[in-house]
Amino acid sequence: MGRSLEDALAEALKDTQHTLIVVGSGVSMGASPGSSCASWTGLIEDGIDFCLKQKLADKAWADFRRLQLAQPGTDERISAAEQLQRKMGGPQGSRYADWLEESVGALRLKQRDVVDALHAFGTRLATTNYDGLLEEATGLPPVTWRNAREVERALRSEPPAILHLHGHWKDPESVILGIRDYERVLNDKAFQQLQAAIGALGTLVFVGSGLDGMGDPNVGALFEWLLPLFSRSRYTHYLLLRDNESAEAEKKYPPTGKLRVVGYGAKHSDLAPFLRRLAQGHSPGGGGGGSSPGGGLVQTLQAANGVLDSNLRFLLRRARRAPGMDPRLREYADLYLPRPYADTAELAQLATLLRRSGLSWEKLSELCRMSLSEACRGDFDQLRPGPDMLEELVDILSEMPSRPYERRTFPLLEFALRVSKHPEELPVRAEVRTWFKRAAKTMGVAPESVTLPVAQLPDKLHLLVKIEPLPRARFSVQAWLDDGGEIQTLQAETRCTKKALPGVLWELRKHTAIQSRLHQIGRQNLMFEFILPRELLLEEVEHWVIEKGSDPVPIGIRHPVVVRSLERIYAEVRSDLDEEFLDAATDWRQKWQAMQALAEGALPVFRIASLTDLERTRLLSMLLKKEIACVALELSPSNCPVQTRRDVLKTVIGKGIPIALWTRGEKAAPTQLGATFERLLTEVLELPSRVLDERLSAFESNNPHHAGQSLTLLFDSPDRVPPDAVPGWDYHAPGVLETQP
Repeated sequence: MGRSLEDALAEALKDTQHTLIVVGSGVSMGASPGSSCASWTGLIEDGIDFCLKQKLADKAWADFRRLQLAQPGTDERISAAEQLQRKMGGPQGSRYADWLEESVGALRLKQRDVVDALHAFGTRLATTNYDGLLEEATGLPPVTWRNAREVERALRSEPPAILHLHGHWKDPESVILGIRDYERVLNDKAFQQLQAAIGALGTLVFVGSGLDGMGDPNVGALFEWLLPLFSRSRYTHYLLLRDNESAEAEKKYPPTGKLRVVGYGAKHSDLAPFLRRLAQGHSPGGGGGGSSPGGGLVQTLQAANGVLDSNLRFLLRRARRAPGMDPRLREYADLYLPRPYADTAELAQLATLLRRSGLSWEKLSELCRMSLSEACRGDFDQLRPGPDMLEELVDILSEMPSRPYERRTFPLLEFALRVSKHPEELPVRAEVRTWFKRAAKTMGVAPESVTLPVAQLPDKLHLLVKIEPLPRARFSVQAWLDDGGEIQTLQAETRCTKKALPGVLWELRKHTAIQSRLHQIGRQNLMFEFILPRELLLEEVEHWVIEKGSDPVPIGIRHPVVVRSLERIYAEVRSDLDEEFLDAATDWRQKWQAMQALAEGALPVFRIASLTDLERTRLLSMLLKKEIACVALELSPSNCPVQTRRDVLKTVIGKGIPIALWTRGEKAAPTQLGATFERLLTEVLELPSRVLDERLSAFESNNPHHAGQSLTLLFDSPDRVPPDAVPGWDYHAPGVLETQP
């Protein structure tokens, strides 16, 4: 194969504004080895097994579908996929959604080489896969073809996202399981807009599709759909295949056409080094034959997966650190390793500071694990104590990208901040803090924006319950559980009356995902977070009794209970909300970040204790201060009526205040109320547990004048939001499932 074609491909990949990389199932199969659901055929076979286990079909039906899958043509295989989808209730079926979540949704990133190499090009990424492996590796959100507005923004990288051409498992209706599904979507306006947008973009580079689409017949349909674009395009497009597939592919896509076939090597393990060489501007065939850097050692180690591949990376990192190392090995380090996000000298200085810190390897390892996403821990988990283990640890962290989808920054910066905040007495604390600020600015990150997410704590559970009023005195309820990892759906949308709400909450409380953890962490570490529209923020949610039995107690006595602003959380994805909350979402994140940056010292609180504090100019001037992230409304309802209180809360939320505390009661004396607020506000970040203690004290005292009888806490973390509130997800209006009151 001529070098000119490879050079043209390398040049196209440098043009990040006009190139789209389309990732096929071959990449998922390599990134999650041993996972049958990474391939289309394996996924359909898993679905057949699912139907059997769920008693949706009998053995005769399953045997016939497997026979269809084994046929060489596409029609029979597609028929099997269509029948499978129907058995599960179609794209809207709950069983279908469950299966997607348990199969392709359960894939995890185990081998990063190819994915990291693709991400390193800095160009847009699309995929025909349904899984979230690219999101897991890059931290970018998914966007499906059903959301035309977000697709257009993703193709402009405003902001960057992973475009799912065949859908994403979290949006079952977007999943194109079979070719005939194209008949469903080809006339869809969003799909037509997607075709036009891709046609106007430029070069398409297909990676991991294989000659037969890695068994995925949808890839062939995709090519047929895109062929009209190829013929009209002034750009050349590329299909990367193994060498033994190239000749056969060129019969179908001759070199004279706009789709060119490029061989990357004899086996799949050759793909990652091929991509890295393209990124470095080297011809993959270069290197001078027998004098190629690293010789047979590099080829042998690279051909082996698992621990040997990690050993190779350790060797190359050492070569990159050592100025006197063979320059040929340093060249291979540039080809095989992700480019670090910090300067080599800066990394060496941090390793020196860690050595002087006095922290044990076990404590440093713990801080490193807290800073890395689970999928990024492969090399770190295989790291063993040695003379340069700290340098290796810092190097591993430096290769990891930021995670905007998780609203987390670079792991290297998060790690350095954790070290600087460690509770032990560190002789280098100030130096680490200085290093952190300097490195953050070098990496283009504002130091004050780096936060340590509280949701990562493994000993707490957060139950997010969204409640929205509907016509005819009914409510829409959805729920999610955050256990420090990925937020999972506990309750799809259900409708009920207000009287039936406690029963719905009790069923959530009994969910196995919660029950299995409560005996380990205790009830006080399960926090109920009610996401409410502002007209419900004054509801006495902490007094709701959800338990069954002879002596039930209010939910606010058993668990921390807080309220959160629905309008602010969903401002970026819902057009039916007041536009003023769109600006509030930005202020909200900035104030939360500023508050966490000040967490070591006293946090300023705006205490509304007199009618003067409610004067409009004073109220706004205080709320607009960057350092004010907490408000205490200490006035009783007689001095601050319900409508005034609602207006104040709307202003508080609209100006981005994440934490607010107020009382709904009249009976507590002003002096007692002031003393209670004074005591609670000494540690703002501990308010959920402190308010729980105050409510419990009020319950035990049986004193109607106790201030804890009527406390409401708004505790609204932008780091923990439901999946459907993340930009890039389609929002569906309430009203899908019904429950009887």
